[in-house]
Amino acid sequence: MDTNKYKSINTKPMKQQTITIQSIIEAEFANVNINEIISQLKEHQLYDFIIKSLEQINEHIKLKKNSIKPNEVLNIAPIGVIMLVKFNEYFRNLTQCEKVEEKEKLEYLLGNFMKRLLINVIKVVPKKEKQAQLQHIVTGLMDACKLHNYDFEKLSEFLNTDDMILELYSHLPNTEALSTSKPTQLPGLIMKHDSPQAIVKLIEILNEEEITKDNDKVARLFNHPDENLSIEFNEQNKKRVLQFLAVLKDSKLISFEGCNGFYQVFSCHVKNFDSIFLNGRTPQKRIDCIRKHKDWADQEKYFNIQLKQLFVLSHPIALAG
Repeated sequence: MDTNKYKSINTKPMKQQTITIQSIIEAEFANVNINEIISQLKEHQLYDFIIKSLEQINEHIKLKKNSIKPNEVLNIAPIGVIMLVKFNEYFRNLTQCEKVEEKEKLEYLLGNFMKRLLINVIKVVPKKEKQAQLQHIVTGLMDACKLHNYDFEKLSEFLNTDDMILELYSHLPNTEALSTSKPTQLPGLIMKHDSPQAIVKLIEILNEEEITKDNDKVARLFNHPDENLSIEFNEQNKKRVLQFLAVLKDSKLISFEGCNGFYQVFSCHVKNFDSIFLNGRTPQKRIDCIRKHKDWADQEKYFNIQLKQLFVLSHPIALAG
């Protein structure tokens, strides 16, 4: 039976695209030897598993393209979850075998591979369906975290959701905000240290390091901002600003809300953050470049010492009722 005649004439057809290991590597990693990465995946006995997973995803894309219900989401979340569980189990085996360096390299490779895979899946669906498709994937990942006792924030870091969401934003008009958050909720920061002086001390450090002088606006980042704050960061020393933000993110002192990643907060509230500080790149690619500077190790050590001022703050004493 010809199902094409049942398709709505108002429905924009899905892009015809086959997702392959090669296409993902080429899109995500610049100037790499694809054969070397494939050899690495084969060495860890993950290549065949990934190939089969991609075949299933491509089959779902094909089925959706020819479906009489074209507005249904691509049901690929279960496949993505199975892939993540498989990878996580393998990471645990490497940890048990004390192959820490090997594990970290593979985490970087597979984390970015999975990020690019999910981006490619969302890109193949029509614009009006991207929000639902993203929500489908996020819900699947959250279910996996609950069932397997995973930390969703760590999973978000593994998948580099900062990069993922910002790249997806760039493919939509401003009126089509793509987010899993409530539409009225703007991105904000959460201070994990429970000392009331922690935010004050962080702002002092931002002043001392000449990151920003917008103290009041930075404080509002931690108080559920309801408008764009237009914070001014030091554009004359953008490398140092990004170095500090990278160390701050790694410190785990700060979390985020109202968005899907740490750097999205600054993309929303800092003037020219995407154009000047990220230089039009995704956060991960920009930070990767920053980490390659010859002074990175010294700067990282220095900023970590500065942030220790927050770690040593005393915690409030709970009064007995």
